Amino acid sequence: MAVARKKMTKDKRRTVWELPTNSVGRYVRIMLEGTNYLHFAQCNVFGTWGVHRSVGRVSDVYCGYQSTVALLLPTMRRSDVELAWSRAVGADPFAAALLRQYLEYVPYFEQYGEANPSPGKCLNCRGGILCELCTFKARWPMVSF
Repeated sequence: MAVARKKMTKDKRRTVWELPTNSVGRYVRIMLEGTNYLHFAQCNVFGTWGVHRSVGRVSDVYCGYQSTVALLLPTMRRSDVELAWSRAVGADPFAAALLRQYLEYVPYFEQYGEANPSPGKCLNCRGGILCELCTFKARWPMVSF
Protein backbone atom coordinates (compact mmCIF):
# COMPACT_ATOMS: atom_id res chain seq x y z
CA MET A 1 0.00 0.00 0.00
CA ALA A 2 1.37 3.38 -0.95
CA VAL A 3 1.91 6.08 1.62
CA ALA A 4 0.71 9.59 0.82
CA ARG A 5 2.99 12.29 2.17
CA LYS A 6 2.97 16.04 2.18
CA LYS A 7 5.67 18.34 3.47
CA MET A 8 4.33 21.68 4.62
CA THR A 9 6.98 24.36 4.13
CA LYS A 10 5.05 27.53 4.92
CA ASP A 11 3.89 28.53 8.37
CA LYS A 12 0.22 29.25 7.71
CA ARG A 13 -2.78 29.70 9.94
CA ARG A 14 -4.80 27.09 8.05
CA THR A 15 -3.59 24.31 5.78
CA VAL A 16 -5.79 22.02 3.69
CA TRP A 17 -4.43 18.97 1.92
CA GLU A 18 -6.44 16.63 -0.27
CA LEU A 19 -5.08 13.12 -0.82
CA PRO A 20 -4.65 11.73 -4.32
CA THR A 21 -7.60 9.84 -5.82
CA ASN A 22 -8.11 6.23 -4.62
CA SER A 23 -5.98 6.74 -1.52
CA VAL A 24 -6.74 4.24 1.22
CA GLY A 25 -5.53 4.54 4.76
CA ARG A 26 -6.18 3.90 8.39
CA TYR A 27 -3.89 6.25 10.30
CA VAL A 28 -2.81 9.88 10.12
CA ARG A 29 0.61 10.91 11.39
CA ILE A 30 1.61 14.51 11.96
CA MET A 31 5.32 14.95 12.51
CA LEU A 32 7.68 17.84 13.05
CA GLU A 33 10.92 17.81 11.12
CA GLY A 34 13.90 18.37 13.38
CA THR A 35 13.73 19.15 17.08
CA ASN A 36 11.32 21.85 18.11
CA TYR A 37 7.83 22.17 19.58
CA LEU A 38 4.84 21.13 17.53
CA HIS A 39 1.76 23.26 18.12
CA PHE A 40 -1.60 22.91 16.47
CA ALA A 41 -5.09 23.69 17.63
CA GLN A 42 -7.11 21.26 15.54
CA CYS A 43 -6.65 18.39 13.15
CA ASN A 44 -9.75 17.43 11.16
CA VAL A 45 -9.63 14.34 8.97
CA PHE A 46 -12.54 13.65 6.65
CA GLY A 47 -12.90 10.48 4.66
CA THR A 48 -15.39 8.67 2.54
CA TRP A 49 -16.51 5.09 2.64
CA GLY A 50 -17.11 3.64 -0.76
CA VAL A 51 -17.18 6.04 -3.65
CA HIS A 52 -18.60 9.35 -2.41
CA ARG A 53 -20.55 8.66 0.77
CA SER A 54 -19.48 10.11 4.07
CA VAL A 55 -19.04 7.76 7.01
CA GLY A 56 -21.03 10.17 9.15
CA ARG A 57 -20.40 12.64 11.90
CA VAL A 58 -18.40 11.67 14.96
CA SER A 59 -20.71 11.82 17.96
CA ASP A 60 -18.14 11.42 20.73
CA VAL A 61 -14.41 10.91 21.24
CA TYR A 62 -12.65 9.17 24.13
CA CYS A 63 -8.91 9.35 24.66
CA GLY A 64 -6.80 7.08 26.83
CA TYR A 65 -3.22 5.96 27.16
CA GLN A 66 -2.02 5.22 23.59
CA SER A 67 -5.58 4.94 22.27
CA THR A 68 -8.27 7.15 20.83
CA VAL A 69 -11.82 6.02 20.07
CA ALA A 70 -14.18 7.97 17.80
CA LEU A 71 -17.82 6.98 18.09
CA LEU A 72 -20.20 7.42 15.17
CA LEU A 73 -23.95 7.29 15.32
CA PRO A 74 -25.29 4.00 13.92
CA THR A 75 -26.33 3.93 10.30
CA MET A 76 -29.93 3.27 9.40
CA ARG A 77 -29.18 1.83 5.95
CA ARG A 78 -29.32 -1.98 5.95
CA SER A 79 -27.06 -2.12 2.89
CA ASP A 80 -24.29 -0.35 4.85
CA VAL A 81 -24.61 -2.80 7.74
CA GLU A 82 -24.46 -5.78 5.37
CA LEU A 83 -21.46 -4.29 3.55
CA ALA A 84 -19.64 -3.81 6.87
CA TRP A 85 -20.42 -7.45 7.78
CA SER A 86 -19.22 -8.68 4.37
CA ARG A 87 -15.95 -6.75 4.57
CA ALA A 88 -15.18 -7.85 8.12
CA VAL A 89 -15.97 -11.54 7.57
CA GLY A 90 -14.27 -11.53 4.17
CA ALA A 91 -11.04 -10.28 5.76
CA ASP A 92 -11.28 -12.52 8.85
CA PRO A 93 -13.92 -15.26 9.24
CA PHE A 94 -13.47 -15.17 13.03
CA ALA A 95 -14.91 -11.63 13.02
CA ALA A 96 -18.36 -13.21 12.61
CA ALA A 97 -18.20 -14.60 16.15
CA LEU A 98 -17.42 -11.15 17.51
CA LEU A 99 -19.95 -9.24 15.41
CA ARG A 100 -22.84 -11.57 16.27
CA GLN A 101 -22.79 -10.09 19.77
CA TYR A 102 -24.23 -6.86 18.34
CA LEU A 103 -27.94 -6.80 17.52
CA GLU A 104 -27.38 -5.17 14.12
CA TYR A 105 -25.34 -8.16 12.92
CA VAL A 106 -27.38 -11.06 14.36
CA PRO A 107 -29.50 -11.50 11.19
CA TYR A 108 -26.36 -11.74 9.06
CA PHE A 109 -24.78 -14.31 11.35
CA GLU A 110 -27.97 -16.37 11.19
CA GLN A 111 -28.03 -16.06 7.39
CA TYR A 112 -24.34 -16.55 6.53
CA GLY A 113 -22.69 -17.99 9.65
CA GLU A 114 -18.91 -17.65 9.47
CA ALA A 115 -18.85 -17.96 5.68
CA ASN A 116 -17.97 -15.06 3.43
CA PRO A 117 -21.27 -13.74 2.01
CA SER A 118 -19.44 -12.68 -1.18
CA PRO A 119 -17.17 -15.65 -2.06
CA GLY A 120 -14.61 -14.98 -4.75
CA LYS A 121 -15.11 -11.21 -4.52
CA CYS A 122 -13.00 -9.18 -2.12
CA LEU A 123 -14.80 -6.10 -0.84
CA ASN A 124 -11.67 -4.76 0.89
CA CYS A 125 -9.70 -4.16 -2.35
CA ARG A 126 -10.37 -0.65 -3.63
CA GLY A 127 -9.42 1.34 -6.68
CA GLY A 128 -7.34 -1.45 -8.21
CA ILE A 129 -5.20 -1.70 -5.06
CA LEU A 130 -5.16 -5.10 -3.38
CA CYS A 131 -5.91 -5.35 0.35
CA GLU A 132 -3.36 -6.95 2.69
CA LEU A 133 -4.99 -10.39 2.52
CA CYS A 134 -5.21 -10.45 -1.29
CA THR A 135 -1.60 -9.23 -1.52
CA PHE A 136 -0.56 -12.11 0.75
CA LYS A 137 -2.53 -14.62 -1.36
CA ALA A 138 -0.98 -13.25 -4.56
CA ARG A 139 2.56 -13.58 -3.20
CA TRP A 140 2.11 -17.06 -1.75
CA PRO A 141 -0.63 -18.79 -3.80
CA MET A 142 0.09 -22.24 -2.30
CA VAL A 143 -0.97 -21.17 1.20
CA SER A 144 -4.58 -22.12 1.94
CA PHE A 145 -6.87 -20.23 4.30
